[in-house]
Amino acid sequence: GAKIDVNVYKDAHHSFDSSEPVVWLQEAIRLDHRTVTIDTKGNLWAEAEPGLILPLNEPAERLAAFQYAQNFGAHFGGQPEARQHSFKLGTEFLLDVL
Repeated sequence: GAKIDVNVYKDAHHSFDSSEPVVWLQEAIRLDHRTVTIDTKGNLWAEAEPGLILPLNEPAERLAAFQYAQNFGAHFGGQPEARQHSFKLGTEFLLDVL
């Protein structure tokens, strides 16, 4: 029942609201088509492949899942237009709800 707005910024990476330049971080975890689920009790898991559920509640479980997925390395850093727009939307949201 929550109202959620999603904005997708072209050519924006993780930390798009940063003022730092875009760089490649080899040890970052890159997201892909796989999703993570959190249930109402706070349990966390991912379906790595159809029918293959990997628990993610403990650090060792998360490490094993990352090693299985082999999805390391990601770009991060600022994108000026996305930064400006997201700050504007954030300010409007806070002024509206506070």
